[in-house]
Amino acid sequence: MVSTELAYSREKFGYSSSIHGAIHVTSQADPVDVLDRALFQLYRDVRVGGYDVMTERDGLLWDPESLGLSATPSRSALVGRYGNLAPGQTFPTPPPPRPAPTSRPVPANSRSTATSSATP
Repeated sequence: MVSTELAYSREKFGYSSSIHGAIHVTSQADPVDVLDRALFQLYRDVRVGGYDVMTERDGLLWDPESLGLSATPSRSALVGRYGNLAPGQTFPTPPPPRPAPTSRPVPANSRSTATSSATP
């Protein structure tokens, strides 16, 4: 992992609380595997309504759709992927099946000031 830009948004104006951001990985990393493990850990440890996290590698983005989830998966979508988790549970071996990942280019203005907070 090169860097993490995650932020927490509190529930307000009818929108549920959420975690959103990007994880930047090296050229050697599997960005979809990193995304899968990050979503698992966030889902296991942080109770929010939505998880809008993606990984970036070599100028390309992979998002939850690469795992067969909606663009911003809710807790119920992650329950469908990982089941009901207990604190401290480890990532499943083998990992849940996923469709063939597809990427998209990083938008030109994606580099913003990072917030390194994943805890509400």
